[in-house]
Parts: sequence; structure tokens; C-alpha cells
Amino acid sequence: MTAPALTPGAWAQPAPPTPTQEFAALLRRLLRQRRMTHQQLASRLHVRHQTVSEWARGIRHPMVHHAPILADALDSPALGYLVRQAARRTCQLCGAAMYQANKGAPRLWCGPQCKAAANDRRQRGATVLDSHLTRNRLQLHQAAVEAMCLACEPDGVCRDAACPLQVPGVSPLPCRPWP
Repeated sequence: MTAPALTPGAWAQPAPPTPTQEFAALLRRLLRQRRMTHQQLASRLHVRHQTVSEWARGIRHPMVHHAPILADALDSPALGYLVRQAARRTCQLCGAAMYQANKGAPRLWCGPQCKAAANDRRQRGATVLDSHLTRNRLQLHQAAVEAMCLACEPDGVCRDAACPLQVPGVSPLPCRPWP
């Protein structure tokens, strides 16, 4: 009896590394290059050396507030970027990007408005179709707000600090008032 012939592509492709795994590999390489121990890095970050060891082994990733300190300590902005990517989440209601800032339970919504809307839906037994309709309406609304903001400020920076659209999460433009 012979083994079945394997065709090209029959082997499963390895999964791409997660941001936590990429962070761990880069952290190990930078610690080696700079001849720094886990204990030395831990003392600069005010964490336990076991925590740095867990980061280096890819068991878990640092919290977002460690990102700039890590980037400065090892002179690598890529470390900060990977920390933020590992903590990046998507709002289950509107799809907005958000970051998990602490060790607690993962956030599901970007803010209290999406949380309240999600709770309303759950209470009234909304279906998946309702969710798609709402998401489409939200995307149309976001596109209209963006078009209106860009018509007002074509260079892409809102200079009117009193603009009513500068409520967090409404305007897609950063607010920079004139000096």
C-alpha cells in the first residue's frame, strides 16, 4: 500500500504571525542587539522581569501605555506600533477602531452610544438584517459628515474649535485651532 500523492498546495499554509508574536520576535532581537536583560528593561518600565519574559515569549503583550516607554527604551518605534496593533479592536456595532487599554474584559463597543444602541437591539430582538441596515446607514452618515467637513476645511484640518462636529467620534478631521 502506497501513501497518497501530495499535490502542491496540499500542505496547509502557516498562519501569519499575530502582532503579539511579531512584537515578541522584535523584542528578543532588540534585547540581544542592545545586550539588555529582561531585568534591566523591567526596571526602566517599572514592571516585573517575569512580565518582560512573558512579552519576549509571546505569551502576552504589553498594555498600550507601555508602548512609548518601550519604544524609547529600545530606540525602536516599531515596538510601539506593534503594541498598539496587538491592542487594536473593532467596535461590534459601528466597526470603528479602538484600543484595549487595560487587562480587563475586552471592550465590545467604541463608546457609550454604541453600547446603548447594542443593548437596545438586544432588548428588542434585532436580527442580523437590522444590523446590516444600521451599519449601511451609519456608513452613509459618516461619509456625509466627512464630505461636509472636507467642504468646510479642504486641507483636512478643522481649525474651528467651536465646531459642533468636533464631538469625539463625529468629525473625521483632527481639530487644530489657529494659534
